[in-house]
Amino acid sequence: MLSALEEDEVVALRERYAEDIDDVELFQALAGSGYVFVTTDDRQKTRECEAAAIRDSGLTALWLGPFWAKKTFWDQAK
Repeated sequence: MLSALEEDEVVALRERYAEDIDDVELFQALAGSGYVFVTTDDRQKTRECEAAAIRDSGLTALWLGPFWAKKTFWDQAK
């Protein structure tokens, strides 16, 4: 949905990485990519190893609040 609305490249992580990839490994893989990481997983900010991996990777991250996590896929896309 985002790729239809945006001129920038939008990538679902499952298209490039295994769905069971560890978050820390994912953040390390995304380091220097220039991507903006968008998620509803607020716990990544408070789990020490994940928070450190995000900071170390230099990623820009956008966490959508609990309101969004409760929405269906299509409601989130709207």
